[in-house]
Amino acid sequence: MGDESVPVPEMPTEFLGSAVTKEFEKSQFPSSEDLSCTLKQWGVPIEEWGKGNTKAVAKFWRELKEDESGLEVWQKTSGEEVIVRVTHVLRAKVSSPECYQRGAFLLNTWQQYGDGRKRIRNGLLSEKLTVTEMPLAKNLHDVCQRAVTEEEMQRVTDAMIKIGPGSPAPEYDPSYVCPLEVVQEKFIDHTIEIEPSKSYPGLMTVYHLYTVDIICSGMPKVDFNTLEFEHADKNGKRKLKYIHAWVWMPWAQIQRFLFEGSSLKEKKCKGSFNSQDDLNAWLSKFDLELAEWGKNGRKSVPQLFNEIETGSSHLEVWGKADGVPLVVRIVHLLQVKITSPELEEMEKFLFESWMQKSDSSEVVIKNRPMSQIMIPESNQVSEHLLAELAKEVVTKNLTYLADLHFRFDSTSTVTRDTTDKCEIEFLSAELVEHRTDLQDSPSYKNLTTMYHIYTVQVLCDGLPNADFTSISFKGEQAQKAHGWRWVSWHQTLDMLHEQILLLEKRDALSQKHMASVQDTSQHMLAGVQDVLGRLDQKDADVAAAASLVGQLKETLGQLSSTHSQLMEECVLVPKASTLPPSMVTKLEEQSLLSDDVVREGQQRRMQLRSITRSSLRSRAATEFSEADSPANRDSLPSFQERLLEAFKGTTMSVCDLHKVLKAIGSDIPEETIKKVLDAANMNTDGNIRYEDLVKWIL
Repeated sequence: MGDESVPVPEMPTEFLGSAVTKEFEKSQFPSSEDLSCTLKQWGVPIEEWGKGNTKAVAKFWRELKEDESGLEVWQKTSGEEVIVRVTHVLRAKVSSPECYQRGAFLLNTWQQYGDGRKRIRNGLLSEKLTVTEMPLAKNLHDVCQRAVTEEEMQRVTDAMIKIGPGSPAPEYDPSYVCPLEVVQEKFIDHTIEIEPSKSYPGLMTVYHLYTVDIICSGMPKVDFNTLEFEHADKNGKRKLKYIHAWVWMPWAQIQRFLFEGSSLKEKKCKGSFNSQDDLNAWLSKFDLELAEWGKNGRKSVPQLFNEIETGSSHLEVWGKADGVPLVVRIVHLLQVKITSPELEEMEKFLFESWMQKSDSSEVVIKNRPMSQIMIPESNQVSEHLLAELAKEVVTKNLTYLADLHFRFDSTSTVTRDTTDKCEIEFLSAELVEHRTDLQDSPSYKNLTTMYHIYTVQVLCDGLPNADFTSISFKGEQAQKAHGWRWVSWHQTLDMLHEQILLLEKRDALSQKHMASVQDTSQHMLAGVQDVLGRLDQKDADVAAAASLVGQLKETLGQLSSTHSQLMEECVLVPKASTLPPSMVTKLEEQSLLSDDVVREGQQRRMQLRSITRSSLRSRAATEFSEADSPANRDSLPSFQERLLEAFKGTTMSVCDLHKVLKAIGSDIPEETIKKVLDAANMNTDGNIRYEDLVKWIL
């Protein structure tokens, strides 16, 4: 049974559209034998129960009797009926009012049993709910109060308390009163996991997992332990069940522990949602702050829906049975590093410095290489396909040129016919790198995004050698203006450093201004309170004014706290450091490139570096010999001999060949290099073999 008062979670794919056709009452099973008969009728292999780490039928019977779980029959869309065990589990992010403002919560790092055994837990407060506590929304406060004060946190103690030599298990103190009190609870999400039970083999189990923020007063400000005791035995004695260790941590750091052992639970791609409303309803199950989407330059749910339907991105849900789910957006991004024969020697490439849409006056600073989101048609792409796609992106964005200082305005009339056309000649295009970048999306608040970035280096002729502006079109309509700069890696680092300095200066000015406003506001409030204090306190208007002053003072305090929190959040840590390395690795493995393509590319680049360095050393030695003994000039190896010697026994791309040609000798005429490259480009696979080079040269 789900909770009718909270968002209904989506079922796992296998059970989509399933309906509950029967709910068993515990009164139908007077004994465990009656339960055994019912389970056998539904084909559950109870003969294996109670062996090894599995539980016996009697244990499940007690669960039903104590309302810890339920037993239902579900009918799938195929008509098949399945008997399932149903459980409800609360996962609580516990905090204090002060820590909640700063985004800090409690993590249960370890537990120690009453007999002294200890285990690492690294989880949130977790509590089984009874079926009688459903629907959860109607009982949320009572459930949270019970979970905190009667279960894992029922007795607060010092962080040094643990069982060991000379330190026996603490005794139950009936006079103790728990200092914790739930002052606020906030429902976060409700997810459903369905999988075969490990405790009861052959019985499908439905886990209703409810994540709730619980804010409590009376919390210690430092790390602490709590004692959890068993229920009283027949003699009225309550034995120690657990010692729980609790540590204050930022939520981002807690997530790293919670996602350890996580796996891919579901994938949402083109066709998964019928409409934008369906996507919005699905996203509302997760802590994504959807109310902020579509505001302050952020993208909206309809835009994400369009992304998914066009194949530009897809969504994945990662998690585990006792962890908090994480939605990850997956994007494949093509990055194009453009250079020309003249500027390649200076190690310069093309950088997009700014962009302006034709229907906007805003000029957006970019400072990045040319890039475009890919729409993969399959789970794998070839290196050749990436190279061709890079050429298409270059052609689309750089064919039409404009004045360096061009900007769109209300008087702009730009067409293809009125714009200078650039004849771009592609000399080579080669995949040079695949990398990943895991971060919170700047477009969709709180949505974790894994970017798979494929960098293709394009060597082309025909582009201006100075900085320039280009116009991209959609059909016959001018779409965007792009500002381009030729830069080196050193210049990009300088630009990054300059941007960091500007941000630091802005933050410092913001803090200074905030402090000044706070001081002025507090001074003015003190003056108002002083005036009110001299007036008749029995006057209703004076009392109302005093109440408003109190509210204003509280609001200023909240504003100060919020500003401090925002400044702390600005001290960013890489998103990858907030997730377990194993999970990050799994996300990184979803590349569109096969392992063979990546490995061959690495080997080819290592081979190229070896050839180039060897050629440069040979060239340097030859030039030294030439300067030292002019008489030896006639014995110098020719250009053809130097090239064949460097290239012997290898296979390389056109781009690699161009680099080797440059490394072998500055005396090689440009027309000769171009002739060799033109011949090489005729190869359909984009690679040149030694025997081909011999034929072209000799």
